[in-house]
Amino acid sequence: MKRRQEQLALFLALGSLLFISSATASAQVTTADLVGTIKDSSGGVVPGVTVALTNEATGVSRSTTTTDSGTYIFTSLQPGRYRLTAELSGFRKIERTGVELQVNQRAQIDLDLEVGLVSESLLIEGKAPLLETQSSVLGSVIEEKQVQDLPLNGRNFVQLATLSTGVSGAGSGMRGTIMSGTRPDDLRPGTELFVNGNRENSNNYLYDGIDNNTRLTLVIVVRPNVEAIKEFKVQTNLFSAEQGRNPGGQVNVVTKSGGNKIHGATYEFVRNDRFDANNFFANRAGQKKPPFKQNQFGGAIGGPIITNKTFFFADYDGFRQKLGRVFVNTVPTLKMRQGDFSELPGAIYDPLTTLVLPGGGMSRQPFPGNVIPQSRWDPVTAKLMNAYPMPTSSALANNLVTTPSRTQDWNQFDVRIDHTQSERNNFLARYSWSKTATINPYTFPAVQLPGLSKAVGSSRTPTSHLAINSANSSACPTRTSRTSRMASRFSARRAIRASVRAARCQFCGTKERFNT
Repeated sequence: MKRRQEQLALFLALGSLLFISSATASAQVTTADLVGTIKDSSGGVVPGVTVALTNEATGVSRSTTTTDSGTYIFTSLQPGRYRLTAELSGFRKIERTGVELQVNQRAQIDLDLEVGLVSESLLIEGKAPLLETQSSVLGSVIEEKQVQDLPLNGRNFVQLATLSTGVSGAGSGMRGTIMSGTRPDDLRPGTELFVNGNRENSNNYLYDGIDNNTRLTLVIVVRPNVEAIKEFKVQTNLFSAEQGRNPGGQVNVVTKSGGNKIHGATYEFVRNDRFDANNFFANRAGQKKPPFKQNQFGGAIGGPIITNKTFFFADYDGFRQKLGRVFVNTVPTLKMRQGDFSELPGAIYDPLTTLVLPGGGMSRQPFPGNVIPQSRWDPVTAKLMNAYPMPTSSALANNLVTTPSRTQDWNQFDVRIDHTQSERNNFLARYSWSKTATINPYTFPAVQLPGLSKAVGSSRTPTSHLAINSANSSACPTRTSRTSRMASRFSARRAIRASVRAARCQFCGTKERFNT
């Protein structure tokens, strides 16, 4: 009994250790660290210096003192702009502004104190990028200004990942691949990335440090709104321990948080066919210009709930598209519908006239004039022939030009709350929701046939319903503990109005039904 209790205690201890270790590692994914050494004018290290770091947007401040070796460290910092100060009796106070910390960065800033009064201060201003000498990870950070200013087709942030070395795709890759937006299991705009030659499902997407991958096809669950992105980092090699798993790229997106001032934005992007020329094939067939209407709209707002303590951020993105497609296909001509194949250069032979010759060969006679009598037609096929639409030209091939429309609508939003309980405790909660509905037309339009209650033809409506939420906390300037909860759901529903197989059964008189 005692041995079992010891084993249980050991198991719980190991479980707690693994939980804390994984939480600690996860916390480093979405935050930044700042380290440095403080010296005097002679080059000697200075212990006991009070070092303070203040977020310029939220006013949240943290402080620490240098160790005996003159070093200081701040961990689990939200990406953003900071002000760094250092002061000690007998030295002039030094202040450095414009310290820009990026996601998953471990930056280093060393300061030199000068002898003087504490009331005297030295101000250092500058926007020079901070050197990251504490990590060997290869990657690049796409900053907020790039996300906001660079043109994006459909406001798809994944396209910006191609700015990183060794990354391609995001709509410019091969068609038919997972996440290309051309497969029936995910018809959302393309999010495929090929990193250093790896397949698109070899990447790992993180959203505020939370797993953002489906388990079936490894597609991205929530594609963040551009207005919600603070910045994101694409790591292409030498990942740290908490970001392994996949051999491709690590795409880590960090969302915006509110500040002490209310900031907001609204937008709408419009595209339509008013200034477009007609498609060549549609114009040649005498068809009208295919419709094209696209509207993308939304907004974001963030601000304080309690100054210097609690902040909120929320955003919404809507998309409406009606896109005319031009299909060029081959269908039976008007004569062929009557069994007359005289337009074809070759002969059609009657299988009932087959003769076996004495030498083992075979012979058969062609239908007179290449016309198959209707008495020889299969009754079911004769009715299904009318399911093919009429040709739009007299040509034998490429004689049907149609312009059906593809529609796609989506709605998504994010809500984020940040709260600073104390210098050593802060909390974050975020909820994201997205739904996409796509109606992708089939090759032939639906046709109503006599004797059938439903039209023969198909239309597909895949929809996606995605949700993710997380909550985390960090404590202590040198050690971090984080707990996270995430729930995601990805579903693709498909509806087909009717099928030719079902129609065939009704013509045959059978009671079997096919569900597709």
